Amino acid sequence: MQLNAFIPAAGLGTRLAPLTLDKPKALVVVRGKTLLEWVIDKLYQLGINNFIINIHYYSAQIVDFVQQISGNYPLARFIFSDESDELLDTGGAIKKVANLYTDKIIDNNYPLLVYNCDILSNIDIEAMYNYHIKAQAFISLAVRERESSRQFIFNHNNELIGWENAKTQAQIFARDSQNATNQNYKKAAFSGIHILSPQAFDYLPKARIFATKDWYLDLAKNNNLLAYYHNEDSWEDVGRYADWERLNKPV
Repeated sequence: MQLNAFIPAAGLGTRLAPLTLDKPKALVVVRGKTLLEWVIDKLYQLGINNFIINIHYYSAQIVDFVQQISGNYPLARFIFSDESDELLDTGGAIKKVANLYTDKIIDNNYPLLVYNCDILSNIDIEAMYNYHIKAQAFISLAVRERESSRQFIFNHNNELIGWENAKTQAQIFARDSQNATNQNYKKAAFSGIHILSPQAFDYLPKARIFATKDWYLDLAKNNNLLAYYHNEDSWEDVGRYADWERLNKPV
């Protein structure tokens, strides 16, 4: 499977406090392994060898930890995207990683798999990759039909057309807004996992700091950003202390 992997790990992890008072979220232990290890293990077993990890909060701890465990992944190459000076938000972080493609530091023909470090899932990444390649998608978004205050909106062809914040009732449409209430249109919550084709990097915003949501909605006006539904998979967002506490209860 020809993929480069980007694991966002720069966040402050404030919702996981007090666990993150002296360590980054990526190094919080769940069921005997750090969140970062869960993701690396899953992707390495699929044959992915290029790993980019962005760092900011307690960045040295992540670098030291990866050096300690690197022997477990003899074929892996780990690259750190350093945001120590300034967090770049979700989109700005991808833009910085895109420079590795431009500079040919990693194979610039491979799509980029972005897999948030606080997501635990048995999602079939190979099936998602095959879906992405077959559809010739610009970007494929792993989504689930689950309760969430923020949802992407897709049409009957699984194309991204908009976004909604249920709490504020705010809606943003890239296109097809006149038909947004049509029963063929679906709302789904993002799973923190997405695949980007390298050509998407030709359309990055000029700004340094921006959210992927805004960039994706802009891209969706003229390009195929597709939903990859994985409703049947297990999926956990370990973003809050209550989530961590629940997942670490003895079985």
